[in-house]
Amino acid sequence: MEKYDKSKSFYKNLESLSQLEFIPYLFLFSGIFFQLSLLSFSENTLEITNIFGRFGHYFSYGLFYLFGRAAYIPGIFLLIASFLFYRKMKVDILQGLVSIPLLMFSVAVALNMGESLTGSIKDGGGVFGSGLAYGIDFVFGNTGKFIITYFVLSYSILSLFSIANINILY
Repeated sequence: MEKYDKSKSFYKNLESLSQLEFIPYLFLFSGIFFQLSLLSFSENTLEITNIFGRFGHYFSYGLFYLFGRAAYIPGIFLLIASFLFYRKMKVDILQGLVSIPLLMFSVAVALNMGESLTGSIKDGGGVFGSGLAYGIDFVFGNTGKFIITYFVLSYSILSLFSIANINILY
């Protein structure tokens, strides 16, 4: 397998993206939008009470429907990334783009383990989490589902810590 060449144009474009002055603020406002729209979400369809109105309501509904409680992860990542970019820390953006979806899917699957459907859209891991949980359970069994889920969860958390060169294993 060929090692990834960091001199390729896509990776260079990602590196130059972190040097732009408005990127920390863009990530900060996006993270605040994510978190506030998710926190102010109400399942009441008759009266929309979201802080960001109808758009925030449908945005939150879509994220909760797809990922359940794992929908909070991108907003938290955007807030942390805005802080890292603001502090001009060297951040591996490509690794973050890979590890955030892994973390979301593994948390969504973990939230569906041993949980019954209660009717609330916020409960569980959403459609992706239940679909992946049932698929992994069908192929590998219940024990395999636990092992695979927690291995991917551990890998994604460790790779997120290594994005900003934070060593937690030493």
